[in-house]
Amino acid sequence: MGLGQRLAAVVFLAFFGTAEAGVWEVLPAASWDSATPTPEKVLGYSWGEEISDPEQIARFARALAEAFPERVKLLPYARSLEGRELFLLVVGKPEFLRDLEALAARLRALGDPRVAGKQDPGELPAVVWLVGSVHGDEASGGEAALVLAQYLAGSRNPEVEALLGNVLVVLDPMQNPDGRARFVASTRQARGPEPDLEPASAEHVQPWPGGRFSHLLFDLNRDWFALTHPESQGRVERMLWLPPQVVVDLHEMGAEQGYFFPPPAPPHNPLVSREQNELWKLLGLRLAAAFDSAGVRFWTREVFDAFYPGYGESWPFFSGACGATFEQASTRGRAVRLSTGEVLHYADAVAHHVLAAFTTLRTVAEQKQAFFASFLDFRRNAVREGQGKAYVFDGRQEGAAPLAALLAKQGLEVFLVEAGGFPQYLVPQGQPLGKLAQVPLSREVPLPQEFAAEQQKRVAKRLPDEIYDITAWSLPLLWNVVVEEKPVAVPAGAQRVGPKGLRRGEVLGEGKVAFLMPWEMQEP
Repeated sequence: MGLGQRLAAVVFLAFFGTAEAGVWEVLPAASWDSATPTPEKVLGYSWGEEISDPEQIARFARALAEAFPERVKLLPYARSLEGRELFLLVVGKPEFLRDLEALAARLRALGDPRVAGKQDPGELPAVVWLVGSVHGDEASGGEAALVLAQYLAGSRNPEVEALLGNVLVVLDPMQNPDGRARFVASTRQARGPEPDLEPASAEHVQPWPGGRFSHLLFDLNRDWFALTHPESQGRVERMLWLPPQVVVDLHEMGAEQGYFFPPPAPPHNPLVSREQNELWKLLGLRLAAAFDSAGVRFWTREVFDAFYPGYGESWPFFSGACGATFEQASTRGRAVRLSTGEVLHYADAVAHHVLAAFTTLRTVAEQKQAFFASFLDFRRNAVREGQGKAYVFDGRQEGAAPLAALLAKQGLEVFLVEAGGFPQYLVPQGQPLGKLAQVPLSREVPLPQEFAAEQQKRVAKRLPDEIYDITAWSLPLLWNVVVEEKPVAVPAGAQRVGPKGLRRGEVLGEGKVAFLMPWEMQEP
């Protein structure tokens, strides 16, 4: 380490103090702008000492945006059912943020090959979305987003300046503020003056219903193409407005499990492209090197597959982005003792997510052309392969209009035409998001044959299957609509359908049957 690096490291640690060294030491050393807000000043504690509740996260995000308005934009996108604001922190070069609306419009135009043709992105930045804590009790991702935002906005480091010349960073620190509020409240109510390291202690065991779910006790990580909740609807609308080339979803898993990153386990959805698979491998190699260097245990290619399209990592696949799930071992409190006798601290969990997120940004900045090429090729192939084909459904069916509106909310082009004297909806496959249309509207998205055969062998041996989640889904079945795939072009003058459908709480048809169940959990 040269003298300049040593001096930078001294400035870095002197600014934040030793209490936070574990969180900051995974990032390149830097000097700091004196205007940089710190959690000690804004919140009264260092990163990792406490689990921030939604109000504290919002307070620090606002402080950062106010301190660096030329480098940080705070963009609200929804309100939860309990009234909490969800927002994005967009961090980038001042010239990118000066007119973010115009930059977003250029990226949207670039992503439509029918308009842009085969253009080079040139000086445009790759957009990387880092989203955290969609499960409210998986808290470290949200905290890591704030650490990263603070570092990118306030540090003065040539590498950071070069990185922000190639990447626009979009941080969503709390996708599920209602669940997070419930989780933080329960851990604070159950704890003592010092962390209880026993995994079975009250500090680590949440009372029903826990913090994983939203206000309506729904798993928001399964809502990306159903869009039944305001949090999901607002996020998808913003993602369509500022289309990403990379989306990373920061999660937590069991305390003993270390850290997971791509490549994911089989099966992979067959619509995931070869280029996206190669980018998973590239990210995996870069992350493995970073985690090896830091001495952090990790694993890949097991448990978490890439088949179901409704996750925060997988829905973006079908718009051309490289999606990735990162899973950090959870403390479910301030610290927990592992079976080895080691102690995992919340600050460790935050630091590991920061390391993975920054390594991702560094990789995308260095390989911007590869990530843009994958994104643009995916969309060009969707237009080319879907030319002259469309999904068609009779507009007289009771669920047809809300299904059409739901597809439009996904950013899909949906048209209403007259056919034989009655209304008909057309969803052309030859559009930039044509693969996204295929996912929920196809009659079947088949499992890879080799994988399916292996699962049958496992069943015969009375072994558990290797499928993480759902293997069948269908929006037409959900809305009771018959959809056909036909060789048909959209006629001139067809009416484009807008994203308006059922209002929240509105029900179609006349209810005749209901199910009544006790809410209590019954012991087996």
